[in-house]
Amino acid sequence: MKPDTEYKQAGTISYDTIAMKFSEESASLISDETIRQVLAEEKIRFDNAALLQIPACKVVGNNTLRHCKDLLRQKQPFPFLYSVLCFLAEVSILMLLYGTAMAAYGKLAAGKGGFFAPFSFLYGMVLSAGIAGYHILSQKQLYKALSIPFTGKSPSEQEKRERLGYLKKNRAICLFLVLLLTALAAGAVYILNLSSRYTIGVHTCFFAYAACMVLFGIHNVIYNSHIISFFTVGILLIARRPAEETSAAAGHYLNLCRRQLLSLSHKSMEDCQDNPKLMDKLDASIHARMATGRIYDILALFILAVLDITCILKMRSLATPALLLFFAVSMLLTALLVTAFLSANYILKHTVTIK
Repeated sequence: MKPDTEYKQAGTISYDTIAMKFSEESASLISDETIRQVLAEEKIRFDNAALLQIPACKVVGNNTLRHCKDLLRQKQPFPFLYSVLCFLAEVSILMLLYGTAMAAYGKLAAGKGGFFAPFSFLYGMVLSAGIAGYHILSQKQLYKALSIPFTGKSPSEQEKRERLGYLKKNRAICLFLVLLLTALAAGAVYILNLSSRYTIGVHTCFFAYAACMVLFGIHNVIYNSHIISFFTVGILLIARRPAEETSAAAGHYLNLCRRQLLSLSHKSMEDCQDNPKLMDKLDASIHARMATGRIYDILALFILAVLDITCILKMRSLATPALLLFFAVSMLLTALLVTAFLSANYILKHTVTIK
């Protein structure tokens, strides 16, 4: 057995693991051709990592689920938005840790003259952004370098050393740029005396962290639950489009849901062609999901209706900008829930008939 093969098999993370998890997660979200393309590129990365004796855990960032999600989001619309949310999430986590530590040390040092009092959270924000930025940039550079295949199946030691040197050079450049930008940002905070003008507490760090997690959760729901196809059914009903068009949209959504459920059992739509019971079981699962969602929609619509009526009554005597903004958000949520209710109600009634 070759040393490279021994090294590759010694790791707990393998290409087969990534391929299986990625195929399961993306089966109903992107095309089969795109899945094969991504897995082919991933195979090159793992092969190159084995040749260069780079641990597989570094390739996936010690998190296989996050790595599979990264691969999937890059093939879905607006991948830049996902990168920004990842950056904000990492910064918010680091800021929460930094804020908690500073608050604790500040309280302990208060009896000694408050030694840590002059330090602003802005410096921690700059430091957190630098750490998160370096982590994301270095990982992307590693992906890019490992994606370049070697010229032959058995590259020479010279080629391996050159590739490792290329990796180290890119890592050093990323570190230098991040340190430079971090130093410039910290210097700007110091020169402009922003630390005394803008101060935030640990509670603000917590709210920022919670907001980032909510945004990340909303993004995952939108990209993982076929929500666009789901809302399309309700929009077509509101627009009073022909029944055939609405039925086709509902059928498309059902097929996406079926593929997603089948992928969890390592099956495909071909397995349902000669197995009507399996198709009925899938439709029953979707039917139960729609029934539960419709109940939640009704409860949420009742609450929002009360809020809308309250806002309208309040605006008759006091129409402040804050109240108008709250009313606009409430009406937007009401419209979304009405659309969701119509979609769920239509799919619920046609779960058995639409194939």
